Amino acid sequence: MSILLVRGEDMSFKVSWKLHILSFIISLIFCLVAQSYIYNLFFNLLEGNIIMKLSRNQLLDFTLFLFIIFIPITIVHELLHGVAYSLFGGKVKYGFKGIYAYAQETTGIVLHRTKFLIVLLSPVTMISTASVFIPGSIGGVVLILNLLGSTGDLLMAFYLCRSNGNSYIVDKDYGFDIITEIE
Repeated sequence: MSILLVRGEDMSFKVSWKLHILSFIISLIFCLVAQSYIYNLFFNLLEGNIIMKLSRNQLLDFTLFLFIIFIPITIVHELLHGVAYSLFGGKVKYGFKGIYAYAQETTGIVLHRTKFLIVLLSPVTMISTASVFIPGSIGGVVLILNLLGSTGDLLMAFYLCRSNGNSYIVDKDYGFDIITEIE
């Protein structure tokens, strides 16, 4: 099997402000659909005094709580992307673009579409599964924050699923390139 780059048939996926806006809109819709669950979750957190009182302002304390819990979720999320890349022979660098953290494969390895889907979806799958085993409302918060933080990965996976099943992916600074397989 040989992999050839065919200019007329190749596609690129670019991570842009449009992706971020679409991710935000989808996250907002998700929150509206799940608002009853989210309300009950947050009510239980506040009612159960799970949130530390750092100030006299309950809204500020709640915001700080969400921010503090979101940091380790983001770190684990990006590390899981990196572990998946490493399992397939890649090397990873981590960084930030604006407020967004990322893990990027640096050697230019070519991954089959299925393997790249595993890289994209491993954090949402593993963290969501792990959140089931976290007791009480904290597990629910981890689940919701992880799903919201994974919206971009889910959109990229959806886009990738629309491509040829025998295609290959190369991670790039701007997103990824989809290469068509030619025999």
